[in-house]
Amino acid sequence: TTNAPAWSGPYGPGGAGSAAGGVPAIAPQESGRRTNLRSMRKAELLRRWVQGAIPNLAPGTFTSSSLDASAASRGVLSASAALKPCLKYMAERIGSADDAGALRLFLPVMRLIEGVLGRLFLEGARKNDGRDINNEKEGDALRSSCIKFLEIVVLCFSNKALPGAAGSQAARMKKDASQANDFSLEDLPPGHPIITRENLEEIGEYAFSTLRGLVLLGGQAEIDPNLLLAAAASSSVGNEFMGGGSSPFQQILSIIKPAALAFLKVESNAEKAGAESGDKDSFILNRSNIELGFGLSQKSYSLSINAVQMLATKRPVFFKESSICLARRTMDPPGGLSGDAEGLLTKAAVTGIRTHLRSSCLTLLRNFLSVTSGCWEALADALNASGMKAQADRALQASRQQLNLMKGGR
Repeated sequence: TTNAPAWSGPYGPGGAGSAAGGVPAIAPQESGRRTNLRSMRKAELLRRWVQGAIPNLAPGTFTSSSLDASAASRGVLSASAALKPCLKYMAERIGSADDAGALRLFLPVMRLIEGVLGRLFLEGARKNDGRDINNEKEGDALRSSCIKFLEIVVLCFSNKALPGAAGSQAARMKKDASQANDFSLEDLPPGHPIITRENLEEIGEYAFSTLRGLVLLGGQAEIDPNLLLAAAASSSVGNEFMGGGSSPFQQILSIIKPAALAFLKVESNAEKAGAESGDKDSFILNRSNIELGFGLSQKSYSLSINAVQMLATKRPVFFKESSICLARRTMDPPGGLSGDAEGLLTKAAVTGIRTHLRSSCLTLLRNFLSVTSGCWEALADALNASGMKAQADRALQASRQQLNLMKGGR
């Protein structure tokens, strides 16, 4: 008779399940010790991962602007990959009543987020010089990486289901999100004195408004230089964290909030001008009066559109605002009526962006949420204005059929 092999890993033989194979079961105390050891090693790995990315985000890593942007791009890519695992670990620690363990990783993660947002919004204030087309093109790879990171921040710092959604819808959203290795605020246990859902949700909402602004304006609306200088002066990246006694949330909000409010002001003025014209649903945006802090190239613009579209489908709470944003930009696309080159966009890039916008509107119109949220009219009008009435009618019919099937299956 052959004996079963005694499987052994880096932490010794297996648990109680291996006793049938001739290996004695592990005592509960030893099992708990090994679990704690694995958790400590995981925390240390994540902490070093984050702290290894932070120096790349510090401005002035290289004197050459192209090398500095290249190093920062690597830091942003590392931050994008590290954010979800770090948040999941913090949620585990909070759920195990280890508030101090969660906080030890939380502080470097907040510095990481602050560093990425600083490279996206504070470059003009730090350089304090003019920007031309060539410099914009050199930094486009960095800007594109930062926009992708901004999408991940919104995804993690928001809720999966609509407030007050039915249990079946909430369960379905949770199931779909888990298959995509998702993380949201529902996964964060309450009770921590510092890491709260409300503070993280505030960051997520401002980040989402900023993404909408990038799509609707084709760049970032000009931010008050005094606010930028204050945010750049208080930035903790490369220095001791939480300098001046400010909280980690305030450091991030000092960057993302002015960027969001700059767009929201433009949006409010356009809606007000539309209401004064006699049509309450009209949106009149005078682009000649809008100053941009930076413009988007085709790559970064496409990433912004993809981000808004993805957030609409993954986070129903953002569906209506995302749909209206894409519909408005589709009706007032880059290049105007002629489709000529605009800003950093060549004529071919303008054509590609216009096609991308129409495709995104059509995709959202096919979703049953376009009917339940009441934004199907805006999407259909945008497609009709683009000469896609037949496609819009078929998409709307498909979304209504999908909704009827869902209601009939209850």
